[in-house]
Amino acid sequence: MYQSQRFIHLQKEWANFHLRKVCPLLFGLCFMPLFLLAQTTILERTVTIKMQNAALGDVLKSISQQANFFFSYNSTIIDANKKVTVFAENQSVRGVTRTVLGDNYELKEKGNYLIIRKLKADERLIGGYISDKKTGEKIPNATVYDKKSLKSATTDKYGYYEIVSREPIQELSVARYNYGDTLLQVRSQTATPQYIDVSLLPMTIQEPDPTDDVPEKESLKNDDKDGYTERVLISQATLERWVRQGIRTVERVNDRNIKSNLERTWHFSLLPYVGSNLGLSGNVVNNYSLNATVGYSAGNRKIEVGGLGNINRGDVSGLQIAGLLNVVKKDLRGLQISSIVNKTGMNNGLQVAGITNATNLLRGGQASIINNYATQGRGGIQVAGIVNKVARGKTDVQISGMTNSADTVSVQMGLINSANKVRGFQIGFINVSDTLSGVVLGFINVVKKGYHVLEVSANEGVFANIAYKTGTRKFYTTYIASIRVDSNAFSQQPIWGVGLGLGSSIPLSKVTRSGYKRISLTLDATAQHLSLGQFSTQFNNELYRFAPALNLQLSKKLGIAVAPTFNAYYANLNNEQATATFRSKVLPTWETTQKGKWTTWWGGYVALRFF
Repeated sequence: MYQSQRFIHLQKEWANFHLRKVCPLLFGLCFMPLFLLAQTTILERTVTIKMQNAALGDVLKSISQQANFFFSYNSTIIDANKKVTVFAENQSVRGVTRTVLGDNYELKEKGNYLIIRKLKADERLIGGYISDKKTGEKIPNATVYDKKSLKSATTDKYGYYEIVSREPIQELSVARYNYGDTLLQVRSQTATPQYIDVSLLPMTIQEPDPTDDVPEKESLKNDDKDGYTERVLISQATLERWVRQGIRTVERVNDRNIKSNLERTWHFSLLPYVGSNLGLSGNVVNNYSLNATVGYSAGNRKIEVGGLGNINRGDVSGLQIAGLLNVVKKDLRGLQISSIVNKTGMNNGLQVAGITNATNLLRGGQASIINNYATQGRGGIQVAGIVNKVARGKTDVQISGMTNSADTVSVQMGLINSANKVRGFQIGFINVSDTLSGVVLGFINVVKKGYHVLEVSANEGVFANIAYKTGTRKFYTTYIASIRVDSNAFSQQPIWGVGLGLGSSIPLSKVTRSGYKRISLTLDATAQHLSLGQFSTQFNNELYRFAPALNLQLSKKLGIAVAPTFNAYYANLNNEQATATFRSKVLPTWETTQKGKWTTWWGGYVALRFF
């Protein structure tokens, strides 16, 4: 009993295996010919037709049944009852159909339909196959075009091309990447179709296949390791990616096949490739171009206007205006204006955008409401409401409402400025640089390889002072804090002050073997606000001091300085008692000169300086 059940179970498993594995395989093998047929272009499918004195409609029906497609045509252009004789064995649908129809028809595929259209009296059809001269194999993706009318066609995967034109075509150019260009003379200008086969000679220089979805290499690669963090202002995942994808979408195989640009004075377009330059838009340089939505061309020389945008594969000079964006993949030598984005490979002109400007190489100018960016600078000017950045190279001027960032820069003016090398000046609230040969003005200035001094000093007003000086020897900024240290200072409310200053160090001796100047003269001007107890800005209680100090370096890290000082004290307190209290503690015991709310005197100080 058990063996019987086991046998039944094995039978079921074997049946299930057939259903799951074998049957689908057999099903696929049965329908494989239909699948392969569907993958073949209708016009290249082969048929065998042997019919004598048969109605044209029956012949067309037999062709469509064998090749598994449908004809579509207007019954007024074909006499289905016309008697024809045809003997064809394993010939293409294209050849057999033209044999029975004659030459005055155009055949177009759409889905699984073959559309028949009768040529007009003034239309001319030129077609044929393009092949490799060495191997004889048919060449797909070759471009056949007329330079005068810009009519063009791209060979299909079987190497066939076909051009229908109402204008006489005297010459046809054939171009394909990795092959030499060929020029054909078209002799007949009659309405009778001409079939011209061409053989192209391969070239030794290899170019990238346009069918590979590989981004085009930029002449200057952005190797900014820190990344362009400011791009959060204009989402890289949306706008910039959309711009790049838009370029790839409109790029056709013609763009790389044709090695030299064509030229036109005027160009009008509704969409890329839907305009007066037809399918060769990406290969034409225009003088004037008017585009209803997005214009696409090889370049422009004088004026280009796009309702939404302009995209150029090459160079642009003159004026370029767009509602949303302008993209120039090579050199800009003019004025580029858009409401959102301008992008160019090399900027030798001026970019003006409502949001952002970007370029690989900056030599000209950029102006935007939000940000400007350049991968590399060779001079140039950036003006932005929020952010300017040049990742590498030299920049002349950066001006922004928030931040400026550069490798080497001459002038930076913004709230926060940063650069590796400054060869001019920085003006901002925070200034950061690696090396500085110029002037820096700001509340916080950091020069990593500059002048750094920590100074502890005492002066005639019984004040202890600590100061930090940073910048360059020619021009540095001083941050100073002071407190009165007499015997009553801490028993009552102490007087203390904070302030800023500017200074310069002038060497008076040569550099020693240890690498420092032993004697120098420092000129310091400082301003401090004084407070009694808690810090307050309610009263004007200011101390200004100028000190020309003689500095003696005892070692590379330690120096001593002495200086006479000229002091000016301004007091405008709320009452006479407070004024009298401050004056008695701030002013020295020797002679002073008072004029209104100002008091001046001569003093001195001594300091230790640590480097």
